[in-house]
Amino acid sequence: MSELQKLSTRATTQDQKVALEQLSYKSDWGESELREKALEPIAKLRSWAFVLCFLSIGLTTRFKDLVIFGMKPFWAFTIGVLINVPLGYFLTTVVFQNYWRFLGQ
Repeated sequence: MSELQKLSTRATTQDQKVALEQLSYKSDWGESELREKALEPIAKLRSWAFVLCFLSIGLTTRFKDLVIFGMKPFWAFTIGVLINVPLGYFLTTVVFQNYWRFLGQ
């Protein structure tokens, strides 16, 4: 039983009951309508913003400046990518699979 329903049962006057019912109706709207029309697009925008942030990090790389340091930083970065991409894929698809399903509901 929600908090508003508990208050509604203790309301003494008809005006209090009507006011609490209207408040309960408005809060129910927030759970159904607001989620579909406002929160889901914000979640999609958040995902795209995250992707674009990482893309912009890659686009600002200055390879001319990296040549000064030789091939060691290049190989360190390449080995890091070769480890992180499969590891990230595994974590996302296997380990956190239930979490992503829960978010999609």
